[in-house]
Amino acid sequence: ISQKFCLACHDNNGATNPTARSNNGGTGTAFMPFGGINLGAGYTLLNGAAAVGGVVDAKTQFATANSSNHPVMGPRTRDFPTPARLLAPYNNFTRAGTSGTKTAGIVLNCFDCHNVSGANPLTTRTVSAHGNAETIRGTLYAAAAGGNSIVSPTFCLVCHIGGYNTSVGHGAGSGISTVNNNMSAARFAPCANCHFSNGFKPARPLQAADVHGFNGLAATGGAWTYGNGSGMRPVNLIRNVGRWVSTSGRPFTAPGLTGTGATCGGALNTSTGGVSCNETMSTYTPGGSF
Repeated sequence: ISQKFCLACHDNNGATNPTARSNNGGTGTAFMPFGGINLGAGYTLLNGAAAVGGVVDAKTQFATANSSNHPVMGPRTRDFPTPARLLAPYNNFTRAGTSGTKTAGIVLNCFDCHNVSGANPLTTRTVSAHGNAETIRGTLYAAAAGGNSIVSPTFCLVCHIGGYNTSVGHGAGSGISTVNNNMSAARFAPCANCHFSNGFKPARPLQAADVHGFNGLAATGGAWTYGNGSGMRPVNLIRNVGRWVSTSGRPFTAPGLTGTGATCGGALNTSTGGVSCNETMSTYTPGGSF
C-alpha cells in the first residue's frame, strides 16, 4: 500500500498520472496535484519537497540507504532498539541487542502513523488519506507551562514503548547506554530535544523529514558541521545540530567511524578542541553500530 500507492505520488516526480490530480479551483500539476495549490515558501528541495512549493518527497526520505530512516521502504538492519523498546505489533521481530550484531526489524506502512489517535491502523486505514481532522496518531509538540518548553509528545509513543525519559538513558534495549547525570528525565522527555532538526517546532515540512528520514543535516543537507564525509552523517534520526555539532557528537558508531562517546554542545570550543555544552545535556556513551 505504502510503496505502490502513497509513495507513487509522494516521490521525486509527484503525481505523474493526470487522472490522479484534481483540477477543482485550478489546474493540477504533478507536484501540486490539488488544483495547482502552492504549499508555501517553506516547501523547498532542502526541506524535503519534490519541487518548490510542491508535495513532500517522502519516498526519498524513507530510502533504506539513508543514514537515518523509519522502516517503510524496507526494514532497518540495526542492533538497537530491541523489541523490548517497542509496542505490539511493532515488536514482532527478534533482536539480541548486542552491539555489532545487526538484525532486520519490521516494515511499517504509512497508515501506522498517518491515522487517528487511539485507532487501530488495521481497521482504519485510509482515514487520514481520504480526509480527517487528524493526520497523525498523536501530538509531536505540546507546550509546557509558560509555553517556553516542550513536554513529552504522544505521537512517538504509538510505536515506541514508554520509559524513554529516564536519567540513566533510554532503558534496557536501547542503543543509548551510559549518560551524564545532567541529562535528566526532563531533558529526555521531549523527543525533539535531540531527534528533530530544531528543539522547538520547525516550519513545515521539516517535521516530515525529521520523522520520515534523511541523509544529511536540515540546514545544509550534508554532514555534521565539524567534520565531513559519508561517515559523519547524522544517524538514528538525530539531527539537532544545536545540541550535537561535532564528529565526537555523533551518538553512535557508523561504518568507517569509531565512536568514542558523544558530546552534546553548542559552539565549537577551539581552546579544547571540543564543544561547549548547550543546556547542560552533556555526554553519553554510544551503544550501537549503524
